[in-house]
This record gives sequence, structure tokens and C-alpha cells, in this order.
Amino acid sequence: MQIDSQKLKSSGKWYSLAPSVTRILIRAGIIIVALIIGYFIFYTVPFLTTGLTLYTLLLIFLLLFYNNMELFLLRFFRSHVIIFGSSYLVPALVRNFLIQGFQVVLVEKNITQDKLHEYRDLGARVIQGDPTDPEILEIAGVRRARYLLCVSEDDGMNAEIALRAYAIVQKSPDKIVSCFVHIVDPNLCSLLSTNQPEIIDDTIFRLEFFNIYKTAAYIVLKDYPPFPYLPSDPPDIHLLLIGGGRMGENLIIHCAKNWRERYGKTGKKFTITLIDNKAQTIKSSLTIRYPTLLKYCEIISAEMKVFSPEFLKGEFLISKANNCNVTSVYVCLADEYLGLSVALDLIRQIKVRGVIQRIPIIIRTKYSDGLTSILNRFPSGDNEPAIIHAFPVIDRTCGLDLIIGSTHELTARAIHEEYLQRGTESGLGALTNPAMKSWEELPEFYREANRRQADDIFKKLKMIQVTIIPLTDWESPLFQFPLGEIEFLAQMEHARWMKERLNNGWSYGQIRDEGHMKHPCMIPYEQLSEEEKEKDRESIRAIPKIIRKVDLDLISLKNK
Repeated sequence: MQIDSQKLKSSGKWYSLAPSVTRILIRAGIIIVALIIGYFIFYTVPFLTTGLTLYTLLLIFLLLFYNNMELFLLRFFRSHVIIFGSSYLVPALVRNFLIQGFQVVLVEKNITQDKLHEYRDLGARVIQGDPTDPEILEIAGVRRARYLLCVSEDDGMNAEIALRAYAIVQKSPDKIVSCFVHIVDPNLCSLLSTNQPEIIDDTIFRLEFFNIYKTAAYIVLKDYPPFPYLPSDPPDIHLLLIGGGRMGENLIIHCAKNWRERYGKTGKKFTITLIDNKAQTIKSSLTIRYPTLLKYCEIISAEMKVFSPEFLKGEFLISKANNCNVTSVYVCLADEYLGLSVALDLIRQIKVRGVIQRIPIIIRTKYSDGLTSILNRFPSGDNEPAIIHAFPVIDRTCGLDLIIGSTHELTARAIHEEYLQRGTESGLGALTNPAMKSWEELPEFYREANRRQADDIFKKLKMIQVTIIPLTDWESPLFQFPLGEIEFLAQMEHARWMKERLNNGWSYGQIRDEGHMKHPCMIPYEQLSEEEKEKDRESIRAIPKIIRKVDLDLISLKNK
């Protein structure tokens, strides 16, 4: 993937190109110094051979000086982004973070010269070295970074990089460093997200796990929704899914959840035809992991290979009423060119059957250029029975908001949504409470306060032997805390809140004053009014609901 520098310039983030400008100035300075000293040598040294030798040594010295200057400048980086690895995610990550105005440092052990110059010319600093080497991590400035992204193609390597980085951050915990580790297996990613290592102190090091295929399934259904929202009249939906890999499985899960939220009470189902050479195994695995999945959808597993005689017949397109009732097609094959061939053959089969309605065919691609740009030129007139759309997985899932939109961040947003709902019900508004704003409008101080509260949820749950698990049974009753634990956790929450405010310079005041950082609740829990205590209790009662909003659930470990 080629990174488009014009997109960086047009983004308005000119300061993201500052490292590139600095590099040009350094090179120009070195050339000027070399010319001046070279001129002096040739006119003062009597022997040409001696002059050439001295000049060669000078150039070597200046080259070493330039490389060391590059590393020296990293010492001044603050709140930057460090990307570790050489996977297919790196180009999109470098580009997207540069566009957002971040200083970017890339650490890669075996980088080609073409990529090295490409990243450097864009403004990223590149360190060639082992990302698990503590010395390399120190040079990259992990203590001062804001985000670390471990995106090598080896899950074990990513985990090791994260632990080595934590060991360094732990030595000087001046700020919170967020580390995002890509896990290729979506199921393993979910398990790791709900079982954080206890050795990690999340007050200085937020460790998050993400998977682009889970994110991709969510976004593609948002970009190309498989069914409209008709609450009084559920539509007849038949989805054709070709390829049941990581993204395909998550498409099925997200479709079923969306259908449940919209039409679950109607008792009507939608249909998915899954074409894969392991379709039945995939179906069985999904129904075991999600026991209520088949309550909302019928999965027809068609085990066949694409372009097999059975596939070319296209009988999977025909319903029991002997017509083509497929409403959307999602082609989730790893080989995007094979996916295009499959889509073109499906169009041929649809034309043969005289289908009138236009059927959208969404093809999974990697990037926004290449095949995606070709697909944009395909005819899409009203007389076409199907229209092809490309979904560039990597470009669409490697944005800043999506990467940091991990378990803790989503939990923080869910906490704020719950806070807004309770505030609205009690008649609060933004004029009387500056925290009564949408997340996008919320000042960073309050966003970070929500993140701190999200971090502390996981600590609270451990203290009462309650753990977090992936939400698989959508019909299970909402977890309830015993009354004694609600009061205990409410006291903990108030103590956490007051300590956080004290650390930020707040103090007690009879009237809330944002400008002078005064608050009437800056007193021990026992001295609070019953109304204020109830607010802390409500925040605890809301935890199970908040956790479910991010596809997680709670389970007690007592008496297990």
C-alpha cells in the first residue's frame, strides 16, 4: 500500500510533517558543511590522496552525526505514537496517525529501504531494531509516549513487546501510557479483553487488545446495513455470506444482535446462507458459543468451494418458492481478487434468473486503493441487477477512534451515557453541569474521569470475586449485586472520585464552582446526604448494564 502524502497535506495537519522538514534542514546543513570543509581541505592539503582520505572520513563522520541526530531528536518527543511491527496494518496506522497530527515513531526489525524512505519522507521516525529490546524501547521513548501499538504478525511477539514496554513505564510512572495489542484470533481477543493480567498496574499502563475483523464486521454492517428499521413490520431478509472466516463469523453474530434489538420481540427470523467448505463446522461452533443465536436467524450451511460445479449452478440463490430472494451478499474471502471473481459470477447468475430488484454485493478488500479503485469504476446503472461495493478492511478499521475504542474506552463512553440518562431524568442540563454533554463535546478532563472510573470498575469487581466474561447468552438475566456489596462498592467509588479530584486540585466548597474547583461532595462518604449517597449506589447498580453495552457480562466466582 502506498501512503498518499497529498492526503496528509490536504488534511490541514501541516505540523504532522514537521519531522520531515527538520530532516531536510539537517541534510541541507550537512551538505553545506561538507562543501565548505571539502573546499578548505583541497586548497590547504598539499597531497590530493591525503585530501581525499580526509574528505572521506569527514563524510563518514557527518553521516554518523546525522543518524545520531535523528535519534537525539526523539528525546524531545512527548505524547507521541509508537508502532511496533511489520504487519499489513502498519501503513494505514502510520498514515492515519500522521493525519491526526501525532508524531509517529515506527520500530521495525527488518524494514526495506523503500519503506524506510517512504515513512521518513512522510514525517515518521523509523528505528531499525528489535522491538523487544529494552534499549530500543528506551530510544523510542515509551515512557513519554501516549499510545503504543503492537501490530506484528505474531500474537506472542505483540504480548512480549507490551510487557517489556510496561517494565520500562513502571520505572517512571509520570503519566498513563495506553498500549494496544492486536490479536489475530477474534475469540482469543475477547477472552484476553476480559482477563487482564493482574501484574499490570492500569493506573499507569492501559493494556488493551483489539482485532480488526471484529471491528470490520461492525463497520461493514453500519456502512451497508442488511435490513431497514421497520419496527411494526419486520422485512423478509435473506443474506448470502461467502467465506466464514474471522470476519464472516463476526458478521453473523452482529447481524443476529442487530435483528434481536430491532425485531426480537416479533418472533420473526432472518435467513443467512453460509457458503464455505467448513460451513457446518462454523455453524455448530457459533451455536455452541451463542446458544440463542438460532432464535433470531436461520443459518443454511452450504459446504462447497467457490467455482466448484455446485457453486456455479447457483441453486443456493433459489428459495423454496423457486425465486431469488437474496437481499444482500457479503463476500468475505481473504483473496480479494478471488472475491471479485465470485461477485462477477454471482451477477451473471442473478441476471440469468431475471431478478428485478438490485442486490448489493459487498466485497472485502484490504486497502482503499488497488482493487477498490477498480471496483469504483464498475457500471452501476439502474438496469444492473446487482451493484458491487468494496469494503477496505484495513483502511476502515485502523482509524484512531476505532483503535482506541477498545474495552476500557467503550466502557468509559457507556458510563457517560448512563450518567447523561440519569442527569436528564433528574432535570440536569449543561448550563448547571458542564459534564452534561455528549462524549464528542465533553472536555478532556471529564473524559479522563470516565476512563478512570472504567479502570476502577475492574478493580472493584475483583474485590468482591466477580469477573467479566464475553457476552454470549443474550437472553440471560442481568447480573445483580447484593445490597451489602452495593453499599461497600459505593463507598469505594466515592473514595476513588474524591482522591481523583484532590489530585487535580479540587477542594471542598459549599457550592459547586467549576472555575475555582470547589465541590460540596469533597467530604467522607459517611457525611454525604442520603441523596448524594444514592447517586453513588446508582452508579454501582448501573455497572452490569454498562458492561453489557460493550458485549461483556458479569459472573460471580463465589461458591464456584
